Amino acid sequence: MSQNLEQSPANRLDLPQVAGSLLRPLPDRRWMVALGAVVLLAAALVTIIGVKSEPQPTPLVYATIGAVFGTLFGLATLAGAWAALGPGRLIWRQPLSLVCLAVLVVALGIHFRVHRVPGNGGILLTFGAGLLAQWIMTQAVLWTIVGGSGVRLVRSSSKGAWQADHQQFGIRSLMIVTAVIAVLLGLGRALLPPIIERIDFGPLVIIGYLAIAGVLMLIPLLLAALVPRGAWWAVPVALLLVGLATAVELPLLNTFRKFAGGGGGPEPGHFLGINGFQTAWVLAFAGLVRWGRYRLTI
Repeated sequence: MSQNLEQSPANRLDLPQVAGSLLRPLPDRRWMVALGAVVLLAAALVTIIGVKSEPQPTPLVYATIGAVFGTLFGLATLAGAWAALGPGRLIWRQPLSLVCLAVLVVALGIHFRVHRVPGNGGILLTFGAGLLAQWIMTQAVLWTIVGGSGVRLVRSSSKGAWQADHQQFGIRSLMIVTAVIAVLLGLGRALLPPIIERIDFGPLVIIGYLAIAGVLMLIPLLLAALVPRGAWWAVPVALLLVGLATAVELPLLNTFRKFAGGGGGPEPGHFLGINGFQTAWVLAFAGLVRWGRYRLTI
């Protein structure tokens, strides 16, 4: 009888079935992307609060200021991009992205308190206004692109479904956006110095300048990272634009320093650090979204 039980199909160990039950599909990547975004946001907040921006010895101060304020401005641009493009429903994206901005301002306030950074509530309000302006400008640019070309961020259920199911936001569209922004950078290089000479120099000028530069630099990079095909070379081209924008910033720096009293104001290393960290955060979030099979389509 024991032999019959051993030979009975009902009592045989079906190894493929057991393996299949153990190796069940992973959770939906949409939830994994959401969880990853929360982890990255937490890491960004730890960076803003935990890194002592100054006083630090040179050149370490360039990295610490870049880490704090590059993270701050980079995430403001990402919040605006999320509000405009997704993923997620628009009715939730807009308020939640504003909540993200508020959290960033609170984190900066904690940073000022923990590290005893000189300043007052007015400086914090100025940064908050700058981040809000950057959020609005990012959306204004992206909503213009959305209205003009119908671009949207769409998730595909499989890797090969893009070409068949969606008209792609391609390299040509990206190059048009990049060319327009390059022209804007050139105009800024020509027009900003005379404007700066006519206004009072102060933190508002620097923060506003960083906000505008962040929008112009980071939007092409974000779009390049999310094109369905050709991202492997579109991203380096967008990084070249970031380098171009940084090169445009450096001559303007002399104007800022002149009206700050010669030796005051930001230094070239500050801009390099801020731009570097902004770029790193954009690539991190865009890489996560791309891993979740989200791409730009028309």
